[in-house]
Amino acid sequence: MAFYTGGYKVDTWIEVATGAVTSATTHFDIDWNTHRGDDYKIFKIFLTDVYVTDGLTFYARFLTANNTPATAGHYGGYYTHGEGNGDITQNDASYNNVAYVPLWGLRTAASINGTYRGNLEFTVNTGNEAAAGVPNYWWHGTGRISTSLASNYGGAGTCTQNAKYGVRFETSTNTGNNILKARYKVLGMKNG
Repeated sequence: MAFYTGGYKVDTWIEVATGAVTSATTHFDIDWNTHRGDDYKIFKIFLTDVYVTDGLTFYARFLTANNTPATAGHYGGYYTHGEGNGDITQNDASYNNVAYVPLWGLRTAASINGTYRGNLEFTVNTGNEAAAGVPNYWWHGTGRISTSLASNYGGAGTCTQNAKYGVRFETSTNTGNNILKARYKVLGMKNG
């Protein structure tokens, strides 16, 4: 997809990855490191049909290397609101130096056994090699989660662990195969 300003092409997104979780799993990783070497620094992830075991929450963790998620250094804030609780001030909060990004704002899946699956968009700027405090990111999505039920959720933050390799999606417990279904598409864009 190209963007145009005044009739001039300004940047182009390329497809970096696509896939699906078709068998229950503990997590899935998206690696964009090889594309960073080709100067692609901004990535947009589309997650659709996200189905997590009811009662668990959904996290993102940035990767510092292949199969190596950051264990701290995620900072930011989030909100959730929806059918069950429309007031954002009831669930907006910050997180500081934690091991994960709380995509659902620490709310848990309430999909009624997969009837109501989630969808979200997650945008990451991995920056250049010298920049501190990257990657920075923002997300927004919809799904059925505890308390607010049919919900709009989102947030933004940064990871201070030089975690530019990629991102892992997982649940609040890594002891079982609790990501039951998901589909993803990842686009990359050059920075500069």
